[in-house]
Amino acid sequence: MAIQVKPLTNTEVKEAKAVNKDLSLYDGGGLLLFVKSSGVKTWRLRYYHPSTKKRTTLTLGHYPALSLAEARRVREEIRALLAQGIDPQEQQRQQQEKEKASNNNTFAKITADWFAVKKSKGLRAHTLNDIWRSLEKNIFPYVEGVAITKLTAQTFIQAAVWKQCDG
Repeated sequence: MAIQVKPLTNTEVKEAKAVNKDLSLYDGGGLLLFVKSSGVKTWRLRYYHPSTKKRTTLTLGHYPALSLAEARRVREEIRALLAQGIDPQEQQRQQQEKEKASNNNTFAKITADWFAVKKSKGLRAHTLNDIWRSLEKNIFPYVEGVAITKLTAQTFIQAAVWKQCDG
């Protein structure tokens, strides 16, 4: 049977101090506030990995940036994932990789790759320069650093409108 833990209060969290060694204050449901002797307070969640059934700890964030109420909300979201058999750390890692890949695929990068293909087709230098100059002058100022997944037709229509206003 699980040990019953008295939930923390905002006052207890705010006034928690570790004197000689690190301190763990438990809120229940695996949520704990880890207080270092340096004064740093970190929210952690202890849970059993869905497939290996081993005890795992996930750091949620630092107090006061992550309040007690927010930490409890995150705990419930993670417990919902665990109920579905999803490891929250693996999901977080996949989401970060997806965002990183999305951010690395900017319009400028994709255009540069496309332009390299055009160069290999044997187009004349004048034509290649003309294409690249047009992109630099008319498109890049408006959408160069935008992730390719965030671009829509409306983005380019708006760029054309801005171009008319500028020119």
